Amino acid sequence: MNVHPFPSKLIHGLGLRNFWGFSPHIDLIQYSDNILNVGSNANGDNETINILLMQPGDIRHVIKLIASQSLLDSQSNTKRNVHIYLQENHMEALAKDMLLLNLFCDSSIPIRQRAIQFLEVFGNALLQGKTEQWLEDSGFSLRSWICEDCGSFVSKRFDDLVDISLLKFRERDELEQIFQSWCTSTKYDVQTLLDHRLRHFYSDRYDRLEFIIVDLLAFVLPLTVAL
Repeated sequence: MNVHPFPSKLIHGLGLRNFWGFSPHIDLIQYSDNILNVGSNANGDNETINILLMQPGDIRHVIKLIASQSLLDSQSNTKRNVHIYLQENHMEALAKDMLLLNLFCDSSIPIRQRAIQFLEVFGNALLQGKTEQWLEDSGFSLRSWICEDCGSFVSKRFDDLVDISLLKFRERDELEQIFQSWCTSTKYDVQTLLDHRLRHFYSDRYDRLEFIIVDLLAFVLPLTVAL
């Protein structure tokens, strides 16, 4: 087993904040023990399914669950309550989860445009000017919602969808600061930071990175296409 000689450099290269998950999306409804027996109880109230997601890194499981739940409800003509609890170690990841969920539920944006914008925000470090402005506006709206401003656009979607009552006030303040930082006036040189990240990750191999990329394009990619 090969162990990296400098674990601290490897950690700095990989990063300390996880913004993406490492597994495919999972249909959590099918793993529910009572999925076949969910329905109305004797009092006429709907059964509730509670699901806890530990550090998912993004909302891929949530989106899959919403789609599966909508399909099941339409087929069975029943309404089920599903409570999803998200636990993230870092507030930045939770803030991104809320941002993507807000975009996913924003019916004012056409579906095709919403899908493209979702993929751009989800996977890109550099954004188009239009998306950058949307991110700033969304950060302001989410910040207003965190501060319990019922007049914000986000509050109309999130009041019945998201519950932050379990968050500590310190965590809410941290979320507010993160939302406030999503503005065009914030100085953030992501290209320089990426270069530093790559230098930490590749270490002594960084100076030969150009040759590694050339070999990848010249030899590895043609083989993958052939396969």
